[in-house]
Amino acid sequence: MIRGYSKYLRTVHLLGDLLLINLCYLLACSNIGVLTLPFWLQDIHLVFWIYLNVAWYLSTSVLRSYDISRTAKTSTILKELLSAILAHICTIALFVVLTEYYQLTRSLLLHFFGYAAMALLLWRFSTTVALRIFRRSGYNYRNVVILGYNRRAQELKQFFESYPEYGYRFVGFFDNLKAHKKSADGQLQEVPLLGSLDEVERYITLNQIDEVYYANPEASDNPYLRNLVNFADQLAVKVKLVPDLSGFMTQEIKVDFYHHLPIIAFRKEPLEYLHNQWLKRGFDIVFSALVTVFILSWLIPILGLIIKLDSSGPIFFRQRRTGKDNQDFWCLKFRTMYSNKESDNLQAVKGDKRITKLGAFLRKSNLDELPQFLNVLMGDMSVVGPRPHMLSHTEAFGQSVENYMVRHLIKPGITGLAQAKGYRGETQTLWDIKSRVRVDIFYIEHWSFYLDLKVMALTILQMLKGDEKAY
Repeated sequence: MIRGYSKYLRTVHLLGDLLLINLCYLLACSNIGVLTLPFWLQDIHLVFWIYLNVAWYLSTSVLRSYDISRTAKTSTILKELLSAILAHICTIALFVVLTEYYQLTRSLLLHFFGYAAMALLLWRFSTTVALRIFRRSGYNYRNVVILGYNRRAQELKQFFESYPEYGYRFVGFFDNLKAHKKSADGQLQEVPLLGSLDEVERYITLNQIDEVYYANPEASDNPYLRNLVNFADQLAVKVKLVPDLSGFMTQEIKVDFYHHLPIIAFRKEPLEYLHNQWLKRGFDIVFSALVTVFILSWLIPILGLIIKLDSSGPIFFRQRRTGKDNQDFWCLKFRTMYSNKESDNLQAVKGDKRITKLGAFLRKSNLDELPQFLNVLMGDMSVVGPRPHMLSHTEAFGQSVENYMVRHLIKPGITGLAQAKGYRGETQTLWDIKSRVRVDIFYIEHWSFYLDLKVMALTILQMLKGDEKAY
């Protein structure tokens, strides 16, 4: 069986990328009629040709595009490649501006970037799929053993055996347990061990073991583990720690180092990075400004008049709701109910007699939420994010629903992933709000600009086809 070729994958990816970039550039030049041989012998063309390749190498090196984990999702690999392509485009644009090399016409660059993006994405997708088929067939694998025999260790074994495309071959367990132990029903069952913990070093010396996973709970300041790591380093065998973090809702664990101290954070938040905050806020401002100028500027007077004619009361309904960092703000909506004293405490239900005839249409079509684009411009909300709740709901759910307050790590949104997935309307049971919280936390931990666009697209589709839960 073929093993140990993973170290060559970075070189294969880099050479393949550079070959495709150069071919795509030649194709773009040929298609728009600027390719005259010997093309590369012209000084400025030669400089740009070299820059084209160096810029790709630097872009992928800075973004670490070739540090591809065996277990990385295909979508993650393609997103990271797309980031490298965007960085490459920026470096090429910088070259054109600084050198004033305007012979690189807009048409040429558009053709090149279009060809290169499609070719590179297809190449990376093909190599990823082919490599996983290759590994599933029993090639390019890594032999692994697990130290410890417990629930976490057995879950890891099941992972290795369930996903052969990642190229891990489970060999066995090591533990100091006896040959038999009692099961949950009191019966003696055999413990499938290769040996005790003291026999691990001899075993990995005599056998081709590539990775050792330490799944014993007593990992902190463990002399045995430190000695094992030192021994494994001499044989170029990797030792990996499997901490027991069961019971935590999040799966996004982040490890930081404060000098030499490893610090584990139980939640990864993409929006804690300033460049992501700027991207999201910039989009919020531009999109909300366009909606305000081209839609709200004429819709507010028209709907305002109709709302006034339909029932007495103000045009807008203002309510204190919980925002980012648990700070409350005035949330705006078109008024959809008759004026009542229960609006700040009692949620709308199906067949609610407080809802006006016009209000029923506005709520069904989601048009009642449009004034919240003004909240976005004022900085209280975002276009996409967890929906803001009434203060009474925040107080109640904060005490009864686990991790509920995590929703307030970011700005609330006009629409959100939970709503796009169908979790909207009346919260009839505790399970309803728990489901929303789970999806909201997923959004916080997996935020990306692409996810925001997806949520917006799903929301628009819901508005067009209608939603039974909107009342």
